[in-house]
Amino acid sequence: MRLQQLFDDRIATLHYADSTRNAYWSWVVAYVRFLKRGNQWVPPQDAGGDDVERFLTHLAVERRVSESTQDQAFAALVFLYREVLGMPFENVRAKRARKPQNLPVVLSVDEVIALITQTKGVHRALAQLMYGCGLRVSEACSLRVKDVDFDRRTIAIWHSKHKRSRNVPLPERLVDRIRKQADQAAKFCDWDRADGVGGVPLPKAFDRKSPDACRDVRWYWLFCSGKLSRDPKTGQVGRYHVDKDHVGRVIRDSAKRAGIRKRVGCHTLRHSFATHLLESGTDIRRIQQLLGHSSVETTMIYTHVARDPATTTRSPLDRLGDGRQNRRSG
Repeated sequence: MRLQQLFDDRIATLHYADSTRNAYWSWVVAYVRFLKRGNQWVPPQDAGGDDVERFLTHLAVERRVSESTQDQAFAALVFLYREVLGMPFENVRAKRARKPQNLPVVLSVDEVIALITQTKGVHRALAQLMYGCGLRVSEACSLRVKDVDFDRRTIAIWHSKHKRSRNVPLPERLVDRIRKQADQAAKFCDWDRADGVGGVPLPKAFDRKSPDACRDVRWYWLFCSGKLSRDPKTGQVGRYHVDKDHVGRVIRDSAKRAGIRKRVGCHTLRHSFATHLLESGTDIRRIQQLLGHSSVETTMIYTHVARDPATTTRSPLDRLGDGRQNRRSG
């Protein structure tokens, strides 16, 4: 069996996301090309730990990739050897890319208002969800009608990053807007039923358990795409959610129109959500739960960007005009 088929079968068995599959496979392809000697291809199973080390060192030294990129390549090779080929993968020592200690970009409350004001329709609702609930763009775009509990004012996030699920509060300000989105999803469902199209894609294996659920409004995307699409895997025409990459472009363009001179993306709204909660006195572990972080150490990064009014240090530059700084200090 070809390597790609073995790889895809294992990905499907472990229920990895398509984005993870694509990222890992691109690194496997890069690794196989790296192993090539002249016109001779070297199968990964015939390579050893030294070859893996050379490849990872090549990424760090010659291609000068970031540590996170090198980590992803490393994870892809771990998956290839352990999960696909069933071979040991230990004691790999490679030169590591240096990880910069970057702090998250955070918007002020006024900047959040200015950005959201520049968005319209569905994109405004998505921006408000990402900021108001701390959602990743993929989580916001892939919400289904059934995930929103209007009575309890909660939103269920299923199997997000690291396959973790959580509940987040539904902001009161968004209730009416999200109801309209659910009503719009019901219209798309009715249209698709009338046209006899395939409905919406379902979680892996669930389509076999409940084949009619794909045309059930409860499973319809809260933010449906206005156009039907063909699934590249099955060839089936169906209804998919709005494209997260397009949402990202809209958020970046909206920030520019708002005159925000920061590097802004969808994740900036999530960073701002966490930082503003921390500044308002919310416990760090509660913020961890809302963000879906597996470790509080990940959440602690926001303590470095949050403003604490009680400990804010005044720069000596701001005191130069008061006359006292003209005296010699002992």
